[in-house]
Amino acid sequence: MGNEYSLGTPGEYYPPKTFYIVFMFLITAFMFWGTISTPDQGVRNAMFFYIGFGTVLGIIPVIFDNLTLKTFPRFDTVTIEKPMTPFLNLKIVFLFSIVLGGLLVSKILVTQQAFVPYPEFNFFQSSFGNAIMSGVYGFCENWFFFSFLFPTFYAIIAGGLKNRVIGFLSATVIVSFIFMSFHFVVYQAREDALLSTLVFAVVCITLTGFFRTIIPSDVLHFTNNFVGRAIQAGIGLFGR
Repeated sequence: MGNEYSLGTPGEYYPPKTFYIVFMFLITAFMFWGTISTPDQGVRNAMFFYIGFGTVLGIIPVIFDNLTLKTFPRFDTVTIEKPMTPFLNLKIVFLFSIVLGGLLVSKILVTQQAFVPYPEFNFFQSSFGNAIMSGVYGFCENWFFFSFLFPTFYAIIAGGLKNRVIGFLSATVIVSFIFMSFHFVVYQAREDALLSTLVFAVVCITLTGFFRTIIPSDVLHFTNNFVGRAIQAGIGLFGR
């Protein structure tokens, strides 16, 4: 069942993983609700793009991987997996993620710009709601790049070469450049922002591989998008 070169644990029942899959569906439902709130067809189309992106390239692979009990050795996903040691439990992961999120907030407030590009559409009349939705879209990107694409590339390369280090490094380079290219194409990111995007991907991948959960990446990506959008809108403590 599965293979020794996978980051995700076999598909036996594990409550946190189940809760995260439910969370994925709730986020998707929230985005569907958001499409009702905007009269702008262009913005609505963009929202449907992200809904499809997150569902087809994120949720479906996760569901497939777990329903098949990881019988495909070159296909892998990571959501919230069983920790390798008791020390790396969920409490530690959440605490570490909050600290990292706080450091990212500090950096964004100092530089007055997000670390990586984010959606800037006006989904709602409320600026706060728009900031929340920008943060939510970060989850969709994480589901594809870090929950599915990275673990699968790792399983393919590490499993094929029988070498975890080469598999990890190779998968990190490949997925980081794909992530950077995605932001260049979709957000028309400036050249000076591409390096930050590449670094952000490497950090998220490393955290996902070390903790074997997508939570730290989710916290960082949501924080980046939400705070960046809030600064742009001049919301409360994030106002200029």
